[in-house]
Amino acid sequence: MLGTIYGDEYNNSPALKNIHAITFAGTVVGQLVFGYTSDKWSRKNSLLISTCILILFAALGAGSYGYHGSVQGMFAALTAYRFFVSQSRSLPSSQSQQVKSLELLITSSPTRKY
Repeated sequence: MLGTIYGDEYNNSPALKNIHAITFAGTVVGQLVFGYTSDKWSRKNSLLISTCILILFAALGAGSYGYHGSVQGMFAALTAYRFFVSQSRSLPSSQSQQVKSLELLITSSPTRKY
């Protein structure tokens, strides 16, 4: 979708080249952090924190805007927000399905391929 709107500016962007690595890194960090917090604070509290992170960064991603209208700044912001959204999706499978359903209700990520 962004490739259609922004054309070569998006297709040649470093954000497009790094999105898969950033998403994977966010998932790994999320697994480590939320595994620890589930043991430390309880699964319920960890899921609550994860849901708050998901809502916050999905909303920021939906409303992202580059510095002074910069398209490359917007792509960088979308990439950074995607890192944090992917952290919240790194929960065990039953909880992950709930989080994915919530994510689909809030935003549809233009950089994810289905």
